Amino acid sequence: MLAHVDPCEIAMLSLPPDYLPQMSKSQKEEFTDIYNRLLVQAHSIALDRPRKDRTFHVTYDEENIEANHALVKSRLVTSSTETTISYSLRQEGEKWLIYDISYDGLSQVESYRAQLERVGKKFAYDYGEVRRLIKERLRPGLKELPVPQVKMRLWGICQR
Repeated sequence: MLAHVDPCEIAMLSLPPDYLPQMSKSQKEEFTDIYNRLLVQAHSIALDRPRKDRTFHVTYDEENIEANHALVKSRLVTSSTETTISYSLRQEGEKWLIYDISYDGLSQVESYRAQLERVGKKFAYDYGEVRRLIKERLRPGLKELPVPQVKMRLWGICQR
């Protein structure tokens, strides 16, 4: 899945715009890295739950494509639960890259942006506080392990 995620876009869409003027290029790069670690953690937790059930399958329900944007809806079905997972994608050349993932209608980008907005209002949009809070949430293994390089196009293409 990570090979199909646009790490830069998903991170920047999750960050309220009030942070950007105060952040250096290296802080933006660091945020992209730690945010994508958080995203890997959230996605792996969501996908790990059904493994405990031992029987699950993924059903792709539909895809809607409009110009260079697409929405792919799927369901993760176990014997006891059903989770809707939707992927929002944009086309870049010949590739489609994910810029948001929703679980049962809850957008990861919107959820994290709302949380970071609350933090920003409380701490005057201090990036250091965001870094601290995200790193606190990360499981120990994800703090040190290199996230498989998700084509980290460090700000050359999606500079904001």
